[in-house]
Amino acid sequence: LGILKIRFKKILFSHDFFKKKYDKKKNKIFYNFLLYNFQIKKEFKKKKFDIIFYIKNHENKKNEFAFELINELSNLYKICVIGDKININNNIFNKGFVSRKKATQLIKHSKAAVASYENLFSFFLLDSLQHRLTVFYNKDYNPQKSIKSKLLVPIDYNNSKKSINIIKKNLINKKTNKILFKPNNFDNYI
Repeated sequence: LGILKIRFKKILFSHDFFKKKYDKKKNKIFYNFLLYNFQIKKEFKKKKFDIIFYIKNHENKKNEFAFELINELSNLYKICVIGDKININNNIFNKGFVSRKKATQLIKHSKAAVASYENLFSFFLLDSLQHRLTVFYNKDYNPQKSIKSKLLVPIDYNNSKKSINIIKKNLINKKTNKILFKPNNFDNYI
């Protein structure tokens, strides 16, 4: 990362994970590009699924944790899975790999989403927030610096039992769907 500071006059990061390291040159480093043009959509009322997951077979995704959640929660809730197909029980609706447009439609028809372990600002998470879903994310990250909302609920990816209880509790309690974020102006970067 030090080479970036030397080599480039301006640096653009999709997230703000490196902000502590590079905060000294604020005018040359731009963070959270994924939030560029982020807009909250009108809430879609007709919901078919309780929870949506994006599953991709990769070691960084901590899929075993996701599988435990899906297995347990599918006993009570309708689960939509996009990405790699899984087979656990009848309450799981596997949609496979779909276009982003189709994924957005499935997200709109869901009440909540579980973010992947390693990526706080994935397109899946941002699309879910744009459509006012409750989003369960890795407690090791803090999105509240960039986006403030009660729709963002931290869970412990090392403790599935505790996380399942948090998810169940938050699916029952209706939250405000207000989302506050400070849009960054990337015009100075371009």
